[in-house]
Amino acid sequence: MLLLRKLGVTMTRFGTFRNLGVLFLCLVSIGGIEKVWATPRDTDSDQVCNSESARSSCPRDKKMQEAPGAVPYDRTKYNENHLCHFNPDDLVCQRLDELRNPVWSESSDLYIVPHRGLWGTDNGAGPPENSQGAVSDAVDNGYLSIEIDAMNTEDAKLVGSHDYPLLRLTNSTDPDAYVFNQTQDALTQLLLRRRDTTVSDEHMMTTEWVLQEMLSTSSIVMIDGKEQIGEYKNGQCVAYCGDDTKGDGPSYPDYEHEKGKTWMQIVSNTLSVAEEVKDATSDATKTLIVKTYYLPETLINGGGGAGSKQEPFDGLGYDDMTRILWVPMIISSRMTSHNYPECSGLSQEACIAYFVNQWCEYAETTAYIETDYKAYGDTMLETIVDPGNPDSAYENCRTSGEYSNTLTFIKAKLGRRSGIFTDDPVGRRGVVTRWSDWKMKDPTTDLRADPMFVLSQDCAQFMVITSDNPYSWGTTKDVLPLASCGGGL
Repeated sequence: MLLLRKLGVTMTRFGTFRNLGVLFLCLVSIGGIEKVWATPRDTDSDQVCNSESARSSCPRDKKMQEAPGAVPYDRTKYNENHLCHFNPDDLVCQRLDELRNPVWSESSDLYIVPHRGLWGTDNGAGPPENSQGAVSDAVDNGYLSIEIDAMNTEDAKLVGSHDYPLLRLTNSTDPDAYVFNQTQDALTQLLLRRRDTTVSDEHMMTTEWVLQEMLSTSSIVMIDGKEQIGEYKNGQCVAYCGDDTKGDGPSYPDYEHEKGKTWMQIVSNTLSVAEEVKDATSDATKTLIVKTYYLPETLINGGGGAGSKQEPFDGLGYDDMTRILWVPMIISSRMTSHNYPECSGLSQEACIAYFVNQWCEYAETTAYIETDYKAYGDTMLETIVDPGNPDSAYENCRTSGEYSNTLTFIKAKLGRRSGIFTDDPVGRRGVVTRWSDWKMKDPTTDLRADPMFVLSQDCAQFMVITSDNPYSWGTTKDVLPLASCGGGL
């Protein structure tokens, strides 16, 4: 039982679980205001928080303005817009607690997440990636959480897919067919290919099916939204760059400058579907976690426009942003003013500190923070000097300090795990891009698939490991030396 727990599995994780009960409304009095658990969101507050000139009316800003002094942070709390705030004993909420709050007093508490489900087993003859079979196998094998890729279709619906082209992943023979120029109905008629390239009897799955499966089994899904981006060859954008780069053909959509817009569409569509998927007691928003590179304020208010290379895009509003949990992602090479104008004049290290401090203010909505350090000498593995945020309403966010690396910094500030995507090879030709281009990684510059490298960093023994080979990570940690992580919380 102890070994299974260390592998991120408990006996209650096996089999199928269904929430039973009767439909009821929970009225909870908070600060003299009656909150109804099952009621629709307050759209007026969303509109207020989407207005740049009216940010002082937003709930978070009100809290920061009215706080007479820093208050202790309770890392077990959920935002009042999240279903788990009112129903902490729900099985999904208990499982989210395991993810968000590791047992720091133990020697290790890794949490393993199958990437694209449990796929490619049986020497490649097992379920295809991002398939119903891969999702079901992950649940049946005791994994509490899975990660799935999500893409928008031509008719603004959602399917599970990593690649835009259909040739590698399905039985389609059309080289000009992409997920984004096909309808959801057309895509779900296609059969998926297995890891060994043979055609299975499984159809492309919808995000609606995934959320229904998660809700019925009290499991958790992490959505990695694959926004439309330009197609690159040898570092140059060759299609979907905003102009006709192929000569006499039509003008291609400007996906390269609409990344934010198409990504936010995926998230908004996913949230809408999650609200529609229900069981007897709640909807599927409680099962939903979304991975993001954005700062919280961008998720709320939107971004792009003046001073940005991105077209303007709307945010979700405060209420929608706080209805679900998030996994902010850090890659050292991205921590520049190009991606975060707020980091103008800052070093990579200082930009990382700024990013984490911004998410410290929204720790209630943070599942963990993904730290994709790639090699020795990565900035995230160097000492982090944190100036703190003196304007914060929370004591831990105000605190300044010096930390051995970004992982220990995240633990101190948010009380959350760090995580990593191991980016293991998915076939004999290495890893693959969204445009189905294969490449072999340089093992001297990207060591994320090396357990010795990943787990030898301070606090790595408490990480969320997202992998296409979850079995190997669940066992390798038991024979590796573990680094320090400081005292418990």
